Order: sequence, then C-alpha cells, then structure tokens
Amino acid sequence: MKKIFLLLLPGSLLAGIFSFKNSDVTAPAADKTSVAKKTTTLEEVITLTGLETKPFIPPKAPGSGGDNDFFGHGPAVHIVVELFVKSKSMLYARVTMDARERGGDDTHAYGKKEYFLYFAGFGNEILSIQSPATSSLFYNDDDHGEDYVGKIKRVKAGDAAAYWNEHPAFVKEDELVKFCVVVGDTEGAEVATRTAVRVYFNPIVLKLKNPAVAPINNFNLNVTGVSSCGENTCSGSSGAGLLGYYGIHATCEEVWNRERSVSHAVNWVRDAGIANMGIPPNVLRDKLKEWKPDVQLRMLTPANYFVELRKIIKDQRRPVIALMAWGSRCVKDSYAPTDDSYGIGKAILHYVIVEGWDDGSANATNQKVWHVIDNGVHKNWSQEYFASAFFWKPENFVIEGILYPQNVHPGNIVY
Repeated sequence: MKKIFLLLLPGSLLAGIFSFKNSDVTAPAADKTSVAKKTTTLEEVITLTGLETKPFIPPKAPGSGGDNDFFGHGPAVHIVVELFVKSKSMLYARVTMDARERGGDDTHAYGKKEYFLYFAGFGNEILSIQSPATSSLFYNDDDHGEDYVGKIKRVKAGDAAAYWNEHPAFVKEDELVKFCVVVGDTEGAEVATRTAVRVYFNPIVLKLKNPAVAPINNFNLNVTGVSSCGENTCSGSSGAGLLGYYGIHATCEEVWNRERSVSHAVNWVRDAGIANMGIPPNVLRDKLKEWKPDVQLRMLTPANYFVELRKIIKDQRRPVIALMAWGSRCVKDSYAPTDDSYGIGKAILHYVIVEGWDDGSANATNQKVWHVIDNGVHKNWSQEYFASAFFWKPENFVIEGILYPQNVHPGNIVY
C-alpha cells in the first residue's frame, strides 16, 4: 500500500511532504554576540488570561453517611475558589467542592485541591493580587450531566453554546471565577469517581516586582533549554523547555512519546512509513495541557505578531513555542541556504521557543533580534529572519491540503 501511494505522487508533490527537522540552521543575519543585560527593579501590573484547572474529583466526606450514589437526589453543590501566592513568585488556586445529597441517606462528597497557575520568573515577586481573589458558587444539581455554573446562574449542558460565548449571560466578569463545569449526580454511583468540578477564570491582575532587564528595549525570560531526544523531536524539546520554565519536570522523550500516541492523520502518515510530517500544533498544545491546563494555541498575523508576542512574553511572563519554516520551498532564498533541500529527507517546519527580544540596545551590532531556543541552544535571530520563517508561504496543495486541516498554519504559536 505504501509503494502504491508513493507512485501516485509526482515528484513535485512529494516535495511538499515534510518532517520537523532536528537542525542547527544559523540565521545569516543573526547576531551571535552575548547580551549585556542592564538590570533594574521594576514594579508593574500584568493581566493573566485563559487560566483554568484540570477537573477535581473530591473524595467522600469523612463520616459521610450513605453509599456513593446520590440516587437522583441531586446534591446541593457549593464551590469555593481562592488565590494565594507561594514562595513570593508562584500563583496557586485552592479549589473546594462540597456536594451533599438532598434527601436520601446523606451521601456527601467534600475535598480541597491546590492548582499551580502562574510563575512570575526567577528572582521576581508577586506583590499583590489586584483583581478578586475569591469566588463562591452554589447551585442545586437536578440532572445527570455537566452543568456550566456562573455567579449569576447555572446553564445545563444542553445549552453548551453558552460555554463558547465570550461573554455568557450567566457569568459575572468582576468575579475571580468565570464559570465552573460541574458534574453532580450521574447514572449509578459517582462519589469519588465522577462528581467533579473544573474551574475557568476571568482575567487575573497581578502587581509584580521584577529585577529584570529594561522591558522597552530588551527583555528575556531566561528559559532553560532542553536538548532534542532524536531525529525530528523539536516539539518534544520545545515542550519540555516550556514546562521546565514553570517548574514542571518533563523530559523531551516524555513529551514526544505522548504526542506520538495520539490518533491523528499526521501521525498515521508517519507511522505508515510514508513521511514524517512531525507533530501538529494542536496535538502539542493538547499534550502539554496534560501537565499545564492553561496552555493555549493561537494563530498570529503579520499585522499583530510583533505586539502580541511581546505582550505574552513580557506582560504574562510566558515563553512562546513558535512554528517556523525550514525549507527553500517555503521561503526560498529569504534565508534558506542555497544547498537546502526540500525533499522527504529534509525538514520544512520546526518548533523553537521564543523567550525575549533586543531592539539593539544590548548587543554589539545594534541589531534587532529575537531570543530563541532551538533544540536547547540559545540563539539570537534577526527580527527580519524570524518574520520570514514564522510566516512561511506554502507553494503546493499537498502542504495546504494535508496540513491546513490539521491546524498547521503560518503564525502558529503554543504558549
């Protein structure tokens, strides 16, 4: 079957099938000089968006009567969420869920769990939480499905469109918690197994003290790079590096193996031996969310990428994994070496971490650069070089037809 497939593809189309390259291509215009960092103590206010927790399943309450089945007596559900700071630089949320049977034999689930949300960076401090730091939600469960619970009211799973609305009517936007996805009663026993809560947060505003480089001209998060763990494992390397910045230990191999386990069209093409097309950004995001639930995927544009990358890196203190192009079929001679090939044996797309920038004030050549980590190696890429590779231009329908439906696009970032 594999041979027949390859025979049906003309050479020009085979050129479009690619892998993510474990490569050390150096930007011709990049400045390799060391960066002299001028430090100062700054206080600033930042806003964190898109934060959420994993589902929390509380245990059966100590001394609870009855069995583990609410048995149609939908529980009275009380949820409390509190923000707090550990070690001056780490933001956590404590989630408490209390679900007590209304009637019946007083089955009762109760528990607390702490979730890590944000790391301000080594040497930095969270001085204060300037948005609401607590929320308390209550409702009486009367179904066997998920409920979307906001401060104003509860919306049943049948009206799930409310979940995707940016400003749903059941949400108070001046609360800590935007809404919770809650499971109370189900068919059969559910206490300690299926009764659960997942928290989605409104924007959180923090005041930070940062002994960091001046943020206007140059800025760097000082992410520790993680080397690749084999051919075409830049997604594993970048993913492990991003997690390590937040104090979450995962090896390149662990990230890579989880990515490869996904049933996905691109993975099937690789496993069938046709071509290694790498790991799509949505798979990278989903696997990283298993360690850090608030990891996001976005597609930036040439018009907004410069400002948005800086906002994410500086204001939110989050390193960014960027999907770059590595083949002459994508950007031609804009940066690709003249001997670069775009066949199956060479790569066209590649992941790197973007950790900061320099507008020319902190390097010997006054060149504007992005600070990137390429397979664990720290490099400076000129801003022109970066843009040409970040907004790669596919030139045949194999790339567009196979990859675009898999959420592989120019301008993709995971952070």
